[in-house]
Amino acid sequence: MDFAPSLRIQITALETRGLLVEISGPLIAFGQDPLQDAIVGHLNAGRRDFILRMSGVTNIDSIGLGQLISAYRLIRANGGTMRISSPSKRVRERLKATRLDTVFDIFYEDTAA
Repeated sequence: MDFAPSLRIQITALETRGLLVEISGPLIAFGQDPLQDAIVGHLNAGRRDFILRMSGVTNIDSIGLGQLISAYRLIRANGGTMRISSPSKRVRERLKATRLDTVFDIFYEDTAA
């Protein structure tokens, strides 16, 4: 059996008060930006309000932080909002270290977002 952690990010979307985008796995450099691709698809479908649930993100590097910033800018440029919900400990640490926790709307419990 293969117990190696997944090296690919998983993105799932559910409709709530905004579009709940569940992100799990590592948000790191892949050579492509699956988060941006997902956001663009939902923006093209008319969605404007996004909640990124990040409780399942196992790792985030500078490229992953850049992907979050790009998604935020893209959503804002299209008249939308982006909130981060339930960030994992690793994500919280990186957002705090880079002071991005002062830029993004972050909710530490799902019900608050």
